[in-house]
Amino acid sequence: MSRSKRRLTLLLALCCALGLAACAQETPGSTEVLANLEAANTNQALLERHERIASRRTYYNADGTKNHQYNYLDSERFVQEYEGQVLVDEGGVVYGRDGTEPYCYLFIDGSYEGFAAMYEQLSCYAPIEEEVVLSTEEKDGVLYIESELPPQAQQEAVLEPGGYTAEEGDRYLLHYRTDAETMELLGFTETLVRADGEEILLTEMEMVKDPEPYAVDEELRDMVYGEPKRTVTVVAGPGTEEERSFSQAVKQGCSVSLWADGGFELFTDEACTEPYVAGSLGTTEDATLYLVAAE
Repeated sequence: MSRSKRRLTLLLALCCALGLAACAQETPGSTEVLANLEAANTNQALLERHERIASRRTYYNADGTKNHQYNYLDSERFVQEYEGQVLVDEGGVVYGRDGTEPYCYLFIDGSYEGFAAMYEQLSCYAPIEEEVVLSTEEKDGVLYIESELPPQAQQEAVLEPGGYTAEEGDRYLLHYRTDAETMELLGFTETLVRADGEEILLTEMEMVKDPEPYAVDEELRDMVYGEPKRTVTVVAGPGTEEERSFSQAVKQGCSVSLWADGGFELFTDEACTEPYVAGSLGTTEDATLYLVAAE
């Protein structure tokens, strides 16, 4: 389970929510501007205007290196690529590659909806209630929006991964470019402004309108669902009236990551006396685990 959580941290948490309150004067209509921006950039709204769409995001690190993220969406799949890692969601069939290691997810009790909600914003935009809009300006059909939030609000999500630390007097500014008519994002940047005026570009995102159809990696799909197969089964609530079973058939050598809402414990025996140790089952034989909700 710990490996699964790390994988999600790398692949999903990168589409971070933008913003908490800033100590600045908010422009009139700030709440309406952000509400319209959010509504125009949900996956559903984007697919109503585009057959397919994508976004590219670059993270600039303090040591001079860069990290790149690519998100793709059409009516059949969502794909996220980040530094050699890939996650593919084909309508609830979720698989990918963590480096060279293939994996797929087994969802318990309808937990897929909660999982998918973690990356439902292809545009990487999801406002927080207290985000403050400082200014808006329309020019040549483009609406430019500047907002601000306390640097500490992005310390864990953006600053620390990039090798930065928020200091007293810093400002954290966001600059959005949107279609003035539809409010659809064209791109945005996040900049850390030091107390002495130094500006540090932290991340930038550019939307890709109507990109080429995503080329499914058939080799990866075979690594996950090809032959010879093994079956991983999870029995939830063993020995109770609510007992139910979930199974996932995968190619031998592929790992299966469990996803369930709420806390839980895993055991290797039906009596639930032998705790499961992550990675102890191997990846070649059929396996059964028993899930008990944490108290």
